[in-house]
Amino acid sequence: MNDPQESIIIPTSKKNIVVILLGSILFIVIGILMFKAEPSRKYPSAYLHTWGSIGIAFFSLAALYCVKKLLDNKPGLIIDKNGIWNNTSIISKHTIHWHELSGVGLTKIGKEKILFLYFKDDDGFIRKFNFFERFLMKLNVSMYESPIGISTRSVKYDIEKLHRQIQYRIKNWAE
Repeated sequence: MNDPQESIIIPTSKKNIVVILLGSILFIVIGILMFKAEPSRKYPSAYLHTWGSIGIAFFSLAALYCVKKLLDNKPGLIIDKNGIWNNTSIISKHTIHWHELSGVGLTKIGKEKILFLYFKDDDGFIRKFNFFERFLMKLNVSMYESPIGISTRSVKYDIEKLHRQIQYRIKNWAE
């Protein structure tokens, strides 16, 4: 384990972002094809135009977010004596202070391991964010009992080692 007094700087995994970008482009193309498709009895033009437009809009936003993340050279995580600076997802670019955390957990969902941060006061933490971010965090809490999850695929670092390091810091630095 690294010296607990040292800062740990963990880069974002760009590979996963490229995969999401390519998938978004594919769904934008499918949306365009739906919009241009000949209507049928089973799929009237209103159906095709509605779902095509929704697909184009949603996946265009996803693609723009991916391009922004690819151009962002800031680290994915910085762990230091103050806490965890999180830049791994759309709900990011904030510091989670050690005193806010009650624990950390590692869960496998499908083939992916996700590190969940547990808070002493979920609602107090969530209140700091805008409406959209609060919505996503509450969704996370309802599904995983944590507002913040850090995916194996979002950082270039051994997630089990990260779990141990955060666990140690919470135990020793949370007041």
